[in-house]
Amino acid sequence: IGSWEMLLYIMPLLPLRNDDSLAWSARLAGYIASRIASPRWQLQADSWRVASELRSEIPNSRTELAGLVARARRATPGLKALPVYLQGLHQRRYESFEEAERLARRSGNVWLQISALTWMTALDPKVRPAKRLRQLLEITGWRRLVLVPSETAADAALGMTSMGERSEAVLELALTADRPNVTTELVAKYIDDPMTPAKTRLSAVNALGRVGTTHAREILSRLAQRRDEVGKAAAKTNEGPAYGLSEREIEVLSLAADGLTNKQIGEKLFLSPHTIARHVANARAKLGASNRAEAAVLLHRTAS
Repeated sequence: IGSWEMLLYIMPLLPLRNDDSLAWSARLAGYIASRIASPRWQLQADSWRVASELRSEIPNSRTELAGLVARARRATPGLKALPVYLQGLHQRRYESFEEAERLARRSGNVWLQISALTWMTALDPKVRPAKRLRQLLEITGWRRLVLVPSETAADAALGMTSMGERSEAVLELALTADRPNVTTELVAKYIDDPMTPAKTRLSAVNALGRVGTTHAREILSRLAQRRDEVGKAAAKTNEGPAYGLSEREIEVLSLAADGLTNKQIGEKLFLSPHTIARHVANARAKLGASNRAEAAVLLHRTAS
């Protein structure tokens, strides 16, 4: 039983790995639950199995989900929350995420609260969910969210900002989502808003340096002309390296320079080809390169 509980405890972390560990662990959990003959544990195991199938876009996952939600209707809030969340994930339905968040709050499931609030704020920003999401991000320090695509996290950062939230946690969520244009847009709003706390305004300037795109550098150069704390921070940030490539972007671009395709790089790093393509595109934007070959050359020059 101790091993089973530990397996369920780490299950929410497995989707962050971008490999097949979630599918494998869900199958193992299902096997253990069937041997123990516990309906409660079987529901938990099946919930994670369906989550894995939805994530992998397996064809019969929709039918499985309908049955899972029906079984969970009379379950306790803690058991019911994930199936309802998965229903929202499949349908992109605000009301399902709203119900999942309420159930997660009742059962003390923090990661599911954050994930549901992120989807709610991305789909239809509202003041209270946006504030609650910002608070939970600040309290937990979580930036890589469970069963939330990076583009949804970026949209949620925009949603929180549109609802008046100004926080380093919101900036960091956008940065972690790896959407340079979104981060740049947030920074512009933070710096121009007199309601933004001074410390957060300076963090926004530093975020531009971490974005590292040509556009971000141009904004930093303009901000550096200001005769205030923002101008000083911008000037200091602009003195840093010319490119703000992340470790993952450098890794991907280095493998691309060796002649590997996106699919081959993905297999090596346990990432999807789509994710690899996004890293290459972001690296190209930061380097100002027209193609991956030119980006690889520029990367080599900066390293030498």
